[in-house]
Amino acid sequence: MIGNRSCLRRIQVFVFSILAFILVDTNVVSAQEKKVPPKREGFTLLLTLGLGYQTDPEAERDAIGLNGLNLGLGGFITEKVALFFRVSGTNVPIKQGRIEDTMISAVGVFDVQYWANNRFNFEGGIGYGVLDRANPEVEFGVGILLSAGYALSQKLGKHNFQIGVEYAPVFLEVRVVHNLGLNFGYQFF
Repeated sequence: MIGNRSCLRRIQVFVFSILAFILVDTNVVSAQEKKVPPKREGFTLLLTLGLGYQTDPEAERDAIGLNGLNLGLGGFITEKVALFFRVSGTNVPIKQGRIEDTMISAVGVFDVQYWANNRFNFEGGIGYGVLDRANPEVEFGVGILLSAGYALSQKLGKHNFQIGVEYAPVFLEVRVVHNLGLNFGYQFF
């Protein structure tokens, strides 16, 4: 548990470093990109994959694993706003006695993506949440997704590569399972 807390601290420092870079770089890039902004319209597809951190306070369990292949399908309703159906989750190893298995916590939400400028976007949505533990028990609840992304490249037309952070808590009957992901993503628009 102490090792995971140390790792969580490193992840927090990494996330805040990325956000600081994005905030500084966004102002510089915004002025340069006002000449030819990317055109966002119609259908959009978002795929992300990265490092995940999951904590389950009731089970006194936290672990680092995969922030799975997350998917978003939707469409732009304006050049800055897209509506999505998004799936995001974490898959982490757990140990129960001598048995090693995985725990999956995921959300499926209806979501709004807003592009603040040509590089920075954020999302928020609500829907279903699910927790699938090593035992046969699957729990359902409410899921929320909050995320922020930073576009690494704008020179590929309708193809966008980005880094991002996703927070996707699952609210179950008696507890909340927290999921945090650091992702590399691809978005077509």
